[in-house]
Parts: sequence; structure tokens; C-alpha cells
Amino acid sequence: DLVQALNGLSRQSTPKVAIVSPLLPSSAALAEREGLSFMSELKRAYDVAVVPFFKTELPAGIDVVILMGADILHEDMLYSIDQFVMAGGSLIVMIDPFSRVKRANNVTNPSPSEEINDISDLLARYGIVYEGAAVVGDAQLASIVSDGDQGRLTYPYWMRITASDLSADHATTANLNEVLLVEPGAFRLEGDARALVTTTDNAGSALRGDFDRLTPRDLSMSFASQSKKRVLAATVQGPLKSAFGSSPDFSTAAAHRPNAVGMPLVFAIADVDWLFDPFSLQKTSLGQDTVVRPLNDNLAFMLNMLEFATGDDQLLAIRSRGQLHRPFSRVADLFQAAQAKAQEREAALAQQVGELEQQITLATQGVGDISYEDLPESVTAKLKEFESALLSARRELRVVRHSIRAEVDRLGKRLTFLNLLAGPLQVGVLGICVFWYRRRCTASATVGNHLVGTG
Repeated sequence: DLVQALNGLSRQSTPKVAIVSPLLPSSAALAEREGLSFMSELKRAYDVAVVPFFKTELPAGIDVVILMGADILHEDMLYSIDQFVMAGGSLIVMIDPFSRVKRANNVTNPSPSEEINDISDLLARYGIVYEGAAVVGDAQLASIVSDGDQGRLTYPYWMRITASDLSADHATTANLNEVLLVEPGAFRLEGDARALVTTTDNAGSALRGDFDRLTPRDLSMSFASQSKKRVLAATVQGPLKSAFGSSPDFSTAAAHRPNAVGMPLVFAIADVDWLFDPFSLQKTSLGQDTVVRPLNDNLAFMLNMLEFATGDDQLLAIRSRGQLHRPFSRVADLFQAAQAKAQEREAALAQQVGELEQQITLATQGVGDISYEDLPESVTAKLKEFESALLSARRELRVVRHSIRAEVDRLGKRLTFLNLLAGPLQVGVLGICVFWYRRRCTASATVGNHLVGTG
């Protein structure tokens, strides 16, 4: 905070940032709102304005434009953004195949096309092609999440991406430790575009429609690696060409810029949820005060992109060098191993449960609205047989899931106990060493004095 304040004093002017998003009300730039702590961080360093997504042009004097989940924009606004980039402005785009923060945004899904219809078309012309038909996951980067009453599981579509999959060659990601992306899409890069955040070589994907109808456990159980690395965040900088060949008929701009002035910069992240509080920051109330703690380097990544885009990169080298948290990685590894071990049995039991429920439905078809006692004997016999098998399968399924949780909980408790005991033991061992060292020194001094006295 002190370094940022001193850095602000050295600026001749405060960079102006425009945020275009249906997820943020215009008042978000003025007042604090729940879940939007990242806005407070932006306002501390920049002059921030929230532009309604239905506007037809950008305000004048803007240095950086941020688009957050702005899937539907007026054609005039798309042209205004393109010409802003051609004038040397910087653009940060967050685009998401499946949003947890605002489910209504999932009704539309941008997709590159021959015509300029949405922001994905602009990105494609700049060399960053959005692939949003599927949600990307990676079992090696999976997070442990809660699945309601069914307990915890490793969820491959919430990815904790560590330094090994963050670009070490770009200033915005070189010093980061971990970034969390939540059910993101992916990009295909062309021309001079560069990857900033990637999966491992064992990424997989699922159709975005599956996330509305399936539970996280079902999605996790059906995950399959496609042995392919996917790009989750990218950048391009250089002499870009306009996405519009000429000034459109609807434009009232005085002059069309077919080529960029200077070296404009474009960032693209295939996720929108990643910046909101549940996924980036943790708030804890202590009396009347609220303590905010970063959960990862998501906010640092965002600030790095803004500083790089505004040409003020003095804080990039010192931000996020420290480890934010030291998780029990052994517990997480065991959890993944235990889930993988039981996954095949759990999937088979889940399928059996589904088949039995379907058989019960078929057995009761055509009997009309009559009570159970009035059902034909053949139907009640089948129902009793199916229900008995169903109860047995569900019971075994609960046992399998409970065994996973119990094994992980046992190890977690042991590691917690050892961690709590380690401090006192180290102090005790150090005390014994100091005691013996002092005793040895005292004994040596006593022997020396005795020899002197005898002489």
C-alpha cells in the first residue's frame, strides 16, 4: 500500500479506466458494493468510470477499456472500441462460456463469425480466437469444492493455475504464484498473440449446456482428459489492423483508422467470475472491522495488466512475490488419489441408481392415478424389487463417498496435530541444546579455574 501511494505521487496524471459490463451498475464506480472488492482496488490507483453496456460509444479521454461479460454490444460501440484500439488505446476483455456470478448472462454466448456481431469478432481479427462452446477443465489443476450434502470433491473446472502454467516471459504473470479460473473457455492464438495462462497437457472440456443440468459431482465424474493444452488468457501487442475494413454506414466518426497508431495492447481472459469476491478475496469480520485477505493472485494479475496497459510497470516486479497461503498439498493430493480410486465404483453405482429409478418410472406408467394398495400385484412386486435394489445401491454409494471423506479427514487431522506440535517441539529441542551448551561451557570454565588454582 505504501509503495502504491508513493508511486501515485510520482504520476503526472491519473490514468482513466472505463469498465463496460452488464454485471456492474453505474454506481459501482462511486459506492462500495458487496462482492465487488476489486473495484475498491482499482479506484485507489485509477480514475474509474462504469459505462452502461447499452451505450453507443466510449467516453473521450480514456486510457484503458475493460469489458466484463459484455456479450451484447451495440454495433456503434463495437466500432468505437475498435477505433479506440487503433488510436493506440489498451483493451482488456473478459469473456465467459458459463458465468456463476450472473446466470442470466449464459443465455448468450459470443462466437467469432464472418461479420462483426460481438466482442469475440474483434478479438478474432486481432489474433485471439475465442472458443466458448465448451468449458475447459484440468484434473491436475482441480480445486476441492463442496457439493452440498454429498460432501467434498475435486472439481476439474475450477482450476488453480500455478507458476508452472503462467508465462514467465511476460511481466504481468512472471511474479505470480497462483491464479484461480472458474469454468473458463479457451482461446486459439494466431499471428503475434501470446499465451499468458494455460492448462497442463491433459486438459479436457464439457459442453456449456451441461453445467445447467448436471451437478458438480456429475461433471467431475464424467471428466475425461483430451491430452491437449488450452490457452485461458492471452495478449497481443503490435501494429494491429482494424476489424472493420472501412467506416461502416452506421458510423458518424469523422475519419476511419484502418491501421493502429503505435503499439496498442489487448488482453483477453476466458473467464468473468474470477475477479469477484468469492473467487479472489476472503472477508473476515473482527468486531467492527473487516479484514480482506487475497485467496490467490487474481487481483494482482488484474492490476498487473492495468499497469502494463497504462505504461506504469514499476510495481510489477514486487507484487505477489510472497506465498499467499501454504495449503496442505499432501491432503489435496490424497483427496485426488482417493477420489480417482473410488471414481469407477461411484460412477457404476450412480448409473445403477439412475437405471433403477428409470425402471420404477416405467413400471408405474399406464396405471393411472390410483393408490399403491390398488396397484396390480405384478406391478407392486416389481416396485418392491426395484426399491430394495435402489436402497442397496444408494447405501453403497453413500459408503463409498463417506470413505473418501473419512480418509482425507484422518490425514488432515494428523497433519494439523503435527503442525501444532512442531512449534513447541522445536522450541523444546532448542532449549535442551542451549541448556547442554551452557552446561558444557560452565564445566569447561570450572576445570580451567581448578587447573589454574592447582598450578
